[in-house]
Amino acid sequence: MSAWLRSIALAATWLLLPGLADAQQETLALVGATLRSGDGPAVADATVVLRDGVVVAAGADVRVPSGATRVELPEGAVITPGFVAVGAPLGLVEISL
Repeated sequence: MSAWLRSIALAATWLLLPGLADAQQETLALVGATLRSGDGPAVADATVVLRDGVVVAAGADVRVPSGATRVELPEGAVITPGFVAVGAPLGLVEISL
């Protein structure tokens, strides 16, 4: 499984769904987001499946496993692979044009 899929799941779990951070002992399915890997085309209406905190599947054709906690993401939600830099000034400094 590629590193960007793992990053997508971590970003979604920790940033979009902080209340589910303790859900590492179950299967979790994030449904309806657009996946953007940064190195390929965006995948619309995708599903990311995590089992015990590890990404086991991601894509448009992924089915939600039986018994998984299904989390419907809001329209327009985007999952990206770890675009987080706590100390970066990006977006904090205005640019004069």
